[in-house]
Amino acid sequence: MLSNFTKPTASVPLILSAPLSIGNVGALSIDMLVANSSGAKRVAVLQSAFVAPLVCADAVALDAHSQQQHIACALELYQVDNAFCLQMRSPIRKGHAAKFTNELIAWIKEMGFSQVILLTSFDMFKRTDTQIQSGSLLRFFSSLEASSTRTKCEQKLGWTPLEPFNRPEEMKEGDLFPPESGLCQKIYDGLVKDPAVECLVLSWFAPADGFHFQHATGMAKALNELLDLGANDAWKLPYSWHEAALSSMTATSLYT
Repeated sequence: MLSNFTKPTASVPLILSAPLSIGNVGALSIDMLVANSSGAKRVAVLQSAFVAPLVCADAVALDAHSQQQHIACALELYQVDNAFCLQMRSPIRKGHAAKFTNELIAWIKEMGFSQVILLTSFDMFKRTDTQIQSGSLLRFFSSLEASSTRTKCEQKLGWTPLEPFNRPEEMKEGDLFPPESGLCQKIYDGLVKDPAVECLVLSWFAPADGFHFQHATGMAKALNELLDLGANDAWKLPYSWHEAALSSMTATSLYT
């Protein structure tokens, strides 16, 4: 993976979304977080032979004028306060998922990030009764049994730890995450081989269809709570979302 980004001088966390996960909630939440964080900036453009090239209008701008001032690329690295966010806007080339995963893990280790926060999503229509009754769509899972981040998630923020899945028809023995979580399992397995790096998985239950701006906003707010990233209190949609978001909004007053 080629990059014009040099290794950080301080130990910092990296946020990234597991490619191919249901609804692309993780990637959307990164855009939401970057768009609403004062001082957020793109610090690098990355290149991979395994990712389709892409050039488009700025995806995180909040208005039409700002959107035309910059372009977005397939792989971008943003700095948001005391963390970095790796955004992937283009699909992996067919048949190259394993190669891309290995390349990504090698780059993460080369950069020396202290913690990787891996975002993914699960099919909300496959939740258990207990998961439905919990009232929360957010789950977390840490590679370390004892860590300050794990304690904060569970005790201070009140998040629910990820429950074990029981889907023998979909998952083989040893699987932590279901198929709809994309490359989450492969990335997680590659990262946890280094005990010096904590891999924290944040997952969100979402439907497969539809535009997921509400779910992405929920996950972005969770990231802001966890890392104290200083995002704005009044969350706004990126301008690039407006047409799709407004056309997919549900009249929730009909059901409340």
